[in-house]
Amino acid sequence: MLVLAAALAFWSGGATAQVALDPTLPISLDADTSDFDRRRNIVVFTGLRISQGPLQISSDRAQASQIDFENAVWDFSGNVRIDLDDSRLLADEARLAFVGYRLDTALAIGSPAEFEDPGTASGKLVRGRAGRIEYDIGRGILRLTDGAWLAEGPNEITGATLVYNLVEERVLAEGDGDRVRITIQPPAPREAPPPTDPPAREEPTP
Repeated sequence: MLVLAAALAFWSGGATAQVALDPTLPISLDADTSDFDRRRNIVVFTGLRISQGPLQISSDRAQASQIDFENAVWDFSGNVRIDLDDSRLLADEARLAFVGYRLDTALAIGSPAEFEDPGTASGKLVRGRAGRIEYDIGRGILRLTDGAWLAEGPNEITGATLVYNLVEERVLAEGDGDRVRITIQPPAPREAPPPTDPPAREEPTP
């Protein structure tokens, strides 16, 4: 297994402010419809929107064993979107685990699932996509597998598994038999300023 660890040349590193979810903040749930299936003991929502402070979750459909966020697992499907401060995760399906009224982990699946992070230290937008993205919210770590791809600005890295630390803005790339590929785009050459005409020569007065 080929492992490329440490801050890559085009990931500038430097700690960023981590968003801490406050479990004492109220959780707001809004849906187009809700249906309690007593036979299967699940609650099904359509057009669901959940918010808690900087956290926003939305999807076409969601289901859970009960309306509980203390210790519960929710399944979302269709246009799943998770916004946490300035970071964004998009997926076709997602399984979210809540612990102590706080979102703890998220498993996102898509074709592909995608995320964006503003890259506070670097000042460049970080984008990623993969068939499967595991998001550990407490640690601020995303694990991308199945066609994993990451980009910061014009620079890219692909591998069997990519682990991105949002807090430290560091990448761990695991080839796992496949080669890790990195593409670094050099800056565009600066254009030379246009030549200026020399000042006109003054003729001596007779």
